[in-house]
Amino acid sequence: MKILFYTPLIGLLLLLAGCITTDVDQEYGKGQMSNWDMQIVDPAPAVAEQTPEGLAGIDAEKVMDTRNKSFGEATTDTGGLTIGTIEAK
Repeated sequence: MKILFYTPLIGLLLLLAGCITTDVDQEYGKGQMSNWDMQIVDPAPAVAEQTPEGLAGIDAEKVMDTRNKSFGEATTDTGGLTIGTIEAK
């Protein structure tokens, strides 16, 4: 009878333990968001008063063509292991 009483109680305690937040969790979240923000080059481009520096459009066209062609190439079959198929003879 004691087992029937303690089992739901232990389950409830484990469930509530997952809801507790600590200072470590909050600091980790702040650090993660800070790192994420540092990876963004221009967080507010709509309100920027000057144009970004970089490639001119005519030069960027060659780069974009090379990039787009790399996605269009078909991959070749490497002859990997296939499990669960039966070939008809």
